[in-house]
Amino acid sequence: MRSALFALAISLTACLPYTPPAPRSLGSAMLVPAPFDRTWDAVIDVFAREVITIETMERASGFIVACATVSRIAPGPDSIAILALADCGKGGEGFTNVVSPFLPSSAKYNVLVRSAGDSSTVQVTLKFVRVGVKGTSECTSTGRFEEKFESLVKSAAVTPR
Repeated sequence: MRSALFALAISLTACLPYTPPAPRSLGSAMLVPAPFDRTWDAVIDVFAREVITIETMERASGFIVACATVSRIAPGPDSIAILALADCGKGGEGFTNVVSPFLPSSAKYNVLVRSAGDSSTVQVTLKFVRVGVKGTSECTSTGRFEEKFESLVKSAAVTPR
C-alpha cells in the first residue's frame, strides 16, 4: 500500500508545471564618496577577499566581469543562504523540487565603476544560472548580494589604507 501511494505521489508531482522566477528591475548605482581609483581598487579587493574569479576587467571603461560557482556564493551546505540571493523558480522536474525551489549552479557578476567628480559610483548586476535535468535556465537575483557587495566596496573605498 505504501509503495502504491509513493508511486502515485511521484506520478502526480511529475505533472506539475515549472514556475519561472519573477522578473526584477535593476537597482541604481551606489554613490561612493571616494575617487574612481580608490573605488576601482576596492572592487578588486572585494572580489579577491570573496575568492571570486575576475574574467575580464577594463579600467578605462570601468567594467569588470567575474564568475563563481554556488559553493563560492554561499559556502557550505546551507541552501537557505543561496535562496536568499536567487530565485530559480520551482516545480516541473520531478518529485524532489515540487515543494522546494530550485538552486542556482553559478553566478556571473557585471560591475560598473564610474567617476562622479571627486566621488564615484558602483553598480553590480548579478545573473544566476541553474543547470537542471531539462537544460539551463536563468534565475533572478533578489538584489541582496548586490547591496552587500556595493556596501563592502563603499566601505573599502572610503577607509584609508
